[in-house]
Amino acid sequence: MQELFILRRSLEMALADESNKIAIDRQQNWLARVETVHQSLEQLSHELAPPYVQENLSLAIQYHLKQWQRRYPDLQVHAELGTDDPSQQSQQNGEILQILQEVLELTLPKLSPRSLQIHLKSRDYHNQMQVQLTCANPVTLTSDSLQNIKCLGQTFQLLTAGWCSYYCKNSAMIWSFHWRSR
Repeated sequence: MQELFILRRSLEMALADESNKIAIDRQQNWLARVETVHQSLEQLSHELAPPYVQENLSLAIQYHLKQWQRRYPDLQVHAELGTDDPSQQSQQNGEILQILQEVLELTLPKLSPRSLQIHLKSRDYHNQMQVQLTCANPVTLTSDSLQNIKCLGQTFQLLTAGWCSYYCKNSAMIWSFHWRSR
């Protein structure tokens, strides 16, 4: 990534030198290609090692919520993330973040919610995250979606030794995750 950054800056500096007008179009083409590769590598890097997950679950969730807002600009997002238990391990943070990502991947495209609320609480070694999606119409899910959601809940329990529940109430789908810090 660093070498790609150096190459991009070198091309930009060469473009600033207008003495060689013939090569400018060629350099601009290469610069566009380098920029595309750089963005792809950065996105891959964020998928493999999500930003902030090593330091703080709240920051990692905030970062990912901004990404979701870009994908769904009409979605109103409200997050009360509080502070993390300092004993929380980065591996566990990554697992929790991945579960949250999967919940949103499974539900946002199918439900087209108006709002998303996430509450993260930590007390002693007990942690809770509540995720609420509010839709314009009553929530209805296919049996395949419900099976995927059930499987995701079981995955959460297996990874964290915690428990989760979910239910639909009128036009809202609410998830509640509970786990202990390792």
